[in-house]
Amino acid sequence: MPKLYETDYFAWTKNAAAALREGRVRDIDLTEVAEEIEDLGKSERRAFESALSQLFLHKLKWDYQPNLRGRSWEVSIQKQIRILRKILRENPSFAPLLEQPDFIAEIYGDAVLDAMAETGLEASTFPAACPYDATAILGEP
Repeated sequence: MPKLYETDYFAWTKNAAAALREGRVRDIDLTEVAEEIEDLGKSERRAFESALSQLFLHKLKWDYQPNLRGRSWEVSIQKQIRILRKILRENPSFAPLLEQPDFIAEIYGDAVLDAMAETGLEASTFPAACPYDATAILGEP
C-alpha cells in the first residue's frame, strides 16, 4: 500500500507538520522528514548557485558586449545582487562559499556556458578564471 508521502505530498507535509506541532512523533516517518529537511537545504543552495551564476552571466554580457549595454542589463545585475544578499541574510552559512575557489570556478563555468549560448561568443572571449570578486560585489552599499 503506497504511503501518503508517495500519493499526496502536500497532504503528507500538512499532516507531518501538524503531528510535529502536537508532539505526535510516533505518527511521523522520521526518515522521510529528515530527507525532506535535507532536500530543503539543497534547494536553497541551488537557488544561491543559480543567482550567483546569473549575476556572473549578466556581468560577462555587460563586460564583453559593451555595445549592447542597456538599462535592462544594469537592472538585471542589481536585481541578482539583491537576490543574493537576501539569500545570504537568510542563509549566512553560504557566505564562506564565496571564498572557495572551486565553488566560484564551478559557478563561473556555468555562467560562461550560458554567456556563450546567449551571446554567440566563443569561450576564449571570456577569462578562463572568474574575474569577479563575489564578496566585493555583494558587499553592502
